[in-house]
Amino acid sequence: MFKPSQRLVAIMRAPGGIGLEDALARAAQRVGEARERCIAGLDEKIEEIARSAADPASASMHSIYAAASEIYALAGTFALKELSEAASSLCDLLVAAPPNANGVDQVLIQSVTVHVDALRTLRGSEMNDDKSAREAVVAGLRRISEKNKAAAQAGRSL
Repeated sequence: MFKPSQRLVAIMRAPGGIGLEDALARAAQRVGEARERCIAGLDEKIEEIARSAADPASASMHSIYAAASEIYALAGTFALKELSEAASSLCDLLVAAPPNANGVDQVLIQSVTVHVDALRTLRGSEMNDDKSAREAVVAGLRRISEKNKAAAQAGRSL
């Protein structure tokens, strides 16, 4: 039977090797460092969406969707539930938006801006200890997305 070598096992068995507690502590430190870089990336993605929404003439719904999707994935990876749900709501909003032959619908841009403000708020520290407030923000975003989805299905502009 093939048994691949395991670096950690070899290090732990070597004379003067690393102990299990030390290995776990180092791993936790590396994960923490990666987490901070990834979470900083969340803020960058939020601001990328904000810049796109601030210039509707050149706004690309595809790039906004891509950034929101990345926020959704990263926030979910690091158990930032409400942030992930807010990004998911923005993705849902964009998917449901009808194509607009005259450019980007202004109401859609306003809805994107509301989502950006919510994402910023959820990233801020003022709501960290208030789970019900975070959940209320997400519920409000879901209502916006559902309302816009219903309007799109009825053939109306947002």
